[in-house]
Amino acid sequence: MEFTSKSEHAIHGIYYLSNKPENSVTYVSEIAREQNVSESYLAKIFQSLAKAGIVSSYRGSKGGYTLSRIPEDINLKHIIEAAEGLNPIFNCSGVRSNCSVNIHCVIQDTFHEAENKMFEVLENVTMKGISEQLNGQAIVIDNENNIKVEAD
Repeated sequence: MEFTSKSEHAIHGIYYLSNKPENSVTYVSEIAREQNVSESYLAKIFQSLAKAGIVSSYRGSKGGYTLSRIPEDINLKHIIEAAEGLNPIFNCSGVRSNCSVNIHCVIQDTFHEAENKMFEVLENVTMKGISEQLNGQAIVIDNENNIKVEAD
């Protein structure tokens, strides 16, 4: 799995939504403004997040996005896979049967094991956990889009 700016913006966007009041709909333009990123670029990322079932999209004058799941059910692995796809971090240039190293490739096996361990870590980091770890504080955005930092 390759990490690009898509992952960064997807994580920050979901973090932003996870700190909004439950079921509130947020425009991509608002999130893009907060991240200082192109609205069209972020909209494409959010389309991928919607296809993965992480966010729900709403059309029309009151359109935008809201979380499809509660923050404790959204982990970094879900977000990164939705944004980046399922490409391996090490992609061998050849088919194993054509490989000069042979069918049993220690290099590819090592990267596969490392990727699995990375997935384990990413699966254990939820959006709720990220909010809670913000120095024992949580960023809360109320219905008027006022940002407050609250202690646990």
